Amino acid sequence: MDSLDAILTSLIVLTCAMIGLCLGSFSSAIAYRIAHKTSWIVDKNSDSGSAQPARSACPSCHHQLSILDLVPVFSWVFLGGKCRYCGAKISARYPLIEAAGAIATIIFFLTGQEGWAWLRFVITLPFCLACFLLLAQQSKPPFYIYGLFFSNVFVLLYAVIWGNKNL
Repeated sequence: MDSLDAILTSLIVLTCAMIGLCLGSFSSAIAYRIAHKTSWIVDKNSDSGSAQPARSACPSCHHQLSILDLVPVFSWVFLGGKCRYCGAKISARYPLIEAAGAIATIIFFLTGQEGWAWLRFVITLPFCLACFLLLAQQSKPPFYIYGLFFSNVFVLLYAVIWGNKNL
């Protein structure tokens, strides 16, 4: 039964890593849009005035990215750190922040947290990582980003220090 537990734990850690990579990718999109003073929720069409979900695009050529361009870390590696459409260099901070999201999520899992603690952590992690990116870019994060940043840091530190207790 121990080998089954090891396999199950490995699959859960892999799932946590994938979730963390996606949350890290989302944080990059949030930070980029906040720094450029655009909505990270909707894009308004200037012609018709209609609102559509915000989509990721190349910062250089503004080509809307396809699903293959949005696979965290792997797209950056397979494309050689360049845009598929215009060949512009894409900063290494994108895969680094995605990897940071994966590492943070794995650490949180290994602390044995459950339920509401996971929900709080997953909701606040992208904003915590976005805060780091905005500060690294010397952009001033909005007030709510600071609140979500400190909330995430508190949840993670509590989990690491006190382990699986009610959070």
